[in-house]
Amino acid sequence: MIAVETHNLLLETLYDQGIIGVILLSLVALALFASLIIGVRKTTGAHRLLFLTALTIFGSVVLQSLASNDLLNPAIAVYFWISMALPFAACWPIPARNTQEQPPEAEAESIDLLGIGGSRGTPLAGFAGVPSVPNPFPLSQKGLLKMH
Repeated sequence: MIAVETHNLLLETLYDQGIIGVILLSLVALALFASLIIGVRKTTGAHRLLFLTALTIFGSVVLQSLASNDLLNPAIAVYFWISMALPFAACWPIPARNTQEQPPEAEAESIDLLGIGGSRGTPLAGFAGVPSVPNPFPLSQKGLLKMH
C-alpha cells in the first residue's frame, strides 16, 4: 500500500504547516466552538436553532476530521464555513434599545432590492446598522421610466 496523504486533518496540518499550523488550527477551532456555545446561550427561537445546527455541524466535522482531511478541499470547506458563518450574519434582528423614530431623511423613496421590503427601503432596513438605500431612479418605481 502506498500512502500519499495522511487521512487526518491534524496530521496533514502538522506535516504541511508544522506545529505553528496545528496551534493556529486548534485556536480557530476552540474560538469557533466557544463562540457557538455563547451564541446558543444568548439567543432564542429560530436564531438559537441555527446556532445549535452550526454547533452540530461543527461537532460532526471535528469527528470526521479525525479520519479524513476533507476540510482542506475547497469544494467541501466552503459549505462548512458558510454554515459556520450563517448564525453570526448581521441580518438577524437585534432588539432595539432606543425606540425613537427614524429621522425624516430615512423616509425618502428607496429601492426594494429583493422585492420583499416595503416603502421603508431595503428588506433589511431597520435591522442592526443596515441603512436604507436611496433610490437613484425615483421615476422607475412609478412606471414612468422603463429600465432594460
